[in-house]
Amino acid sequence: MADVERSALVNFSALQMFNLVNDVARYSEFLPGCVSSQVIEQTDELMVGMMELKKGPVAQTFTTRNTLLTGQSIAIELQDGPFEYLHGKWTFKALNDVACKVELELSFKFSSKLAAVAFSGLFNNLVTKLVDSFVTRAQVVYAS
Repeated sequence: MADVERSALVNFSALQMFNLVNDVARYSEFLPGCVSSQVIEQTDELMVGMMELKKGPVAQTFTTRNTLLTGQSIAIELQDGPFEYLHGKWTFKALNDVACKVELELSFKFSSKLAAVAFSGLFNNLVTKLVDSFVTRAQVVYAS
């Protein structure tokens, strides 16, 4: 079992950061170890997304069902993958019109010792760099 909490203060709006995190289809362009990603289902309140992570010969795919509160939060629940459970929440707290605090809380446990051995290094690497990766992405996408 692992619990992760990360946060960052950024000079981008809460809505801008929400939109980046919710843009699962582009994850493979900038997240470490993510080789493919796609949106399976999307509404204003729900998004189901899939990610494939790979490092060397180790690859794994997982799918999450995300409950969306536009510009404010994304609640994450495992739908399919190598976990007994995976759940968490992104929160975007506006500080003013052009700055916000981004917070990520994530809890997960692999479904088996084999899955943990095979996949924990890759997944832990992604998770520890996740908030920083989105901050860097915001600088690329939104910097004028």
